[in-house]
Amino acid sequence: MIAAWQNLQPREQLIVGLGGAMGALVLLFLLVVEPLTERRDLAQSRLDQLAAEQAWLSAHADQVAARPERARAADNGSPNGGRSMLSVVDVSARRAGVHEQMRQARPRDDGVVVHFEGVDFQKLMTWLGAMESDEGIVPERLDLSRQSRAGQVNADLQLQYANRHDD
Repeated sequence: MIAAWQNLQPREQLIVGLGGAMGALVLLFLLVVEPLTERRDLAQSRLDQLAAEQAWLSAHADQVAARPERARAADNGSPNGGRSMLSVVDVSARRAGVHEQMRQARPRDDGVVVHFEGVDFQKLMTWLGAMESDEGIVPERLDLSRQSRAGQVNADLQLQYANRHDD
C-alpha cells in the first residue's frame, strides 16, 4: 500500500488524499451526525406532542372538576371499575389497532367525543363492537365520510355508556 502511494505523482497523492478525507467526512456524517439529528428530531416531536397534551389537560381541568355530581357517581358505578371513559377508549383503541388514526379524543359530560382520520372501516367497526360487548360503551352519534383509499373512512363518534341512553 505504501509502495503504491509512493509511486503516485504529488498531484495524484493530493487528489487521493482529498478523496479519502471527503470519504471520511461523508462516513462521519452518515454514521454519526445524521442518526443524532434524527434522534433529536424524534425527541423534539415527542416533546411537542407531550406539551400539547399537557396544555389540553390544563385547559380542560376545570371542566373535568366541574362535572355534574351525577356523572361522577355514574363513573364510580361504571362497569370499568371507576376508570374514566377516556382512558377506557384510549386503551381499547390501542388494542384494536385504530389508535394511530385517532386524531382527537375529548371528554364530555356524558361520554367521549372521538375523531379518526383515514381509519380502516373494518377495524373501526370491530373496535366499536368490542367496546359495546367488553366495556358497555356505545356510539350515540356516528358520522362517517369516505376516504380516497378503499376501505378507509374519517369518523366522528360520540360515545357513552349503554345504560346512559335514557338519562
